[in-house]
Amino acid sequence: MIGYLLGSCRPTFYADGPVALVDEVAVVQGERGRGTGRSLMTAFERWAVGKGAVLVDVPTRRAAAFYRSLGYDETATVFRRRL
Repeated sequence: MIGYLLGSCRPTFYADGPVALVDEVAVVQGERGRGTGRSLMTAFERWAVGKGAVLVDVPTRRAAAFYRSLGYDETATVFRRRL
């Protein structure tokens, strides 16, 4: 395996439609920069469109340049509480 993406789609009120959520994206260190992450995100976006999603959320502070290169905008901080 050189990479994977874990995501879901759920109904929301705030977006006026379903939102696709990317929980994790990972590409093996030596394989980064070869288009695997982009391919994973593109496939996920296609899947999300098929589910009727109106937007994709990626709650992370990592790899900002990668997500910006895909056309994502930085919007907010994620609040978290460890249980």
